[in-house]
Amino acid sequence: MARRLRRLAPLAALVGAVSVVLTLLITQPTAGVGGLKEGDLANHTYKAPRTITYQSQLKTEEAERRADGQVSPVYREDLTALNQQNGKLNGTVEAVDKVRKSRGPENEKIDRIQDVLPNVRDDDARTILRLSRGEWSRTVTATRQALTALQDGRITQADLRRADQLISSRLAGDLPASSRSSAVVLGQRLLVPNYVIDEDVTQRARDEASEAVQPISYTVERDQIVVSEGEPVTAFDEERLGALGLTRPSFNYQKTLAIFLIVLLAVAALLGLTPRLVQPRRYLRRLLAGLSIGAVGLVLVEMLIVPPQPILAYVMPVATLPLLISIFYGSRPALVAGIGFVMLYGLAGGASFELIFIHLAASVVVVVTHRRMTDIQSFLHAGLTSAVVIFLGMVAFSLLAANFDVSNVPKFAVAAALNGALLATATFAGVAFLAGPLGVVTFLQLLELENPRRPLLRRLAADAPGTYSHSVRMASMVENVAKRLQGADPLLARVQALYHDIGKIGMPEYFIENQHGNKNLHAALEPKESAEILRAHISEGLALAQEAHLPEQVAAAIPEHHGTSRMGFFWEAARKRYRNPDEARYRYIGPRPHSKETAVLMLADSAEAASRTLTSPDEKKIRALINELVNARITDGQLDEAPLSTRELTVIKEAFVEGLVSDLHKRIKYPKRRK
Repeated sequence: MARRLRRLAPLAALVGAVSVVLTLLITQPTAGVGGLKEGDLANHTYKAPRTITYQSQLKTEEAERRADGQVSPVYREDLTALNQQNGKLNGTVEAVDKVRKSRGPENEKIDRIQDVLPNVRDDDARTILRLSRGEWSRTVTATRQALTALQDGRITQADLRRADQLISSRLAGDLPASSRSSAVVLGQRLLVPNYVIDEDVTQRARDEASEAVQPISYTVERDQIVVSEGEPVTAFDEERLGALGLTRPSFNYQKTLAIFLIVLLAVAALLGLTPRLVQPRRYLRRLLAGLSIGAVGLVLVEMLIVPPQPILAYVMPVATLPLLISIFYGSRPALVAGIGFVMLYGLAGGASFELIFIHLAASVVVVVTHRRMTDIQSFLHAGLTSAVVIFLGMVAFSLLAANFDVSNVPKFAVAAALNGALLATATFAGVAFLAGPLGVVTFLQLLELENPRRPLLRRLAADAPGTYSHSVRMASMVENVAKRLQGADPLLARVQALYHDIGKIGMPEYFIENQHGNKNLHAALEPKESAEILRAHISEGLALAQEAHLPEQVAAAIPEHHGTSRMGFFWEAARKRYRNPDEARYRYIGPRPHSKETAVLMLADSAEAASRTLTSPDEKKIRALINELVNARITDGQLDEAPLSTRELTVIKEAFVEGLVSDLHKRIKYPKRRK
């Protein structure tokens, strides 16, 4: 367990590091349209790239404020109001009496009255000063009665704004005008509310009203103008741009954590699961580096190149990366990696479901329909397929929008066409430049290696013509069989067959196909010496392959087409000549076949050689021979590591029978022409 954890630690560290980098890129505030924010002038017109519905914080807050404003204040009775009011009245009357009784100029007394009664007019202060003692006494009494009468009712802070009216309504009708006006002046300044707002209860009511407001969703339709060029950006514009992924808001802990978790899932699938599906598992570090660079590159493209032209998000050939993985490693890892790439790309584009769906559909369709790229036209077909899917997806989501505009269809067609062209170009470039660093062989390399003008093949044809002819026959034979096996590469099988016996170049005369009826040189050798010569053509072939820089998948056919099988003829000769001979010296060095292509080559090599020994060959004899040879290889364990099923072995045997029957059929004997 501890060993496994130590082995997984570097991968976990890589997944974590890449996830952190991508999260920082996606959430950094200055991304998008240059950090466009409230108050800035838009440098051009921004339109919605897609239809979205999001929860508007601004609209929700406005609704909460309206609900809060509709809550009426809750009042409670203040039982001390009457005492406060009487105290204020007594103090004020006493102060006014002192001013009235004092000596001095009237103007000075008016100022002193205004100190006691703030904001009183000069005329009203003068009237109070000129009241007789009886009139002033009656005024004070009337004011006290009016204030006391008002305390029997409900007086709030809001009522103080009309205190003069309330006091006037409580004064006796026979009160002289001067006393009435003075009583109103006194009363409106001395009236105390007997009902005050209960702040705690009122705030709870407002909070309940705000909490009852449901979040308000706002919809932005595709191609709707969010902000026009030259106009100031409002808070609502900034919110809509952020929801569309055209701006990046300031740091938000909750949203950043959510994005990190989503990124972590995508990166874990990309770097953790994809390599586990790759067979054979060579150069995994290079693959992990390539996947990491691809993920970061996609996010950077989406954030730096696409805005503020959202349609470029559909032009970008996201399906290129999964298609390259499919070409190099197969469709299963390609589909898993495609999901990871598209999730990251869509997340960087504002978590757009439309963007994710369209590019995921394009990736899946392209990978499934183009499992093998065997010529230049395959790249063009892949580009066309991607363009069609992208176009249909854009039109479909546009139809879902409320403001569908037919005039946008040509724009969609141009974007889809550019996507297809870029995909074909980028995929071809990737196949040409990435195959070597990743340690995989592509059809471009195989087509070049198949050329008979290649130095190694020309040397084989010149120095060992019989072996070259045999290799050409094998190439045709295994290619025909590989076409019938799912997961096998016919072109790779053909090229492997062309190079599988290049080790015979060194001593061609010791192999029967090059002797042409001459004396068999092995007759003068010991069986163990002959066995060493046969084994030597494997090591010699591997040396020549390394010198010619043959891809590993092609060079693998040199040792694997014999596996660890026994050299039957020389083994039997050794058993007759020696006592207890070492069987290991009469077996090839291996390894046994690890792929369908090399397994087919092993069986084809044996079948073709054995079929030449048949006299009067017919289908029955050939079928019996093929069954015997295949069963012998199975019994000897030579196919234990080859990924072949029982059904596929049956397919292989039938293909061998058909090919050999066609090749070894008897020709019609034509009658001689009479002289």
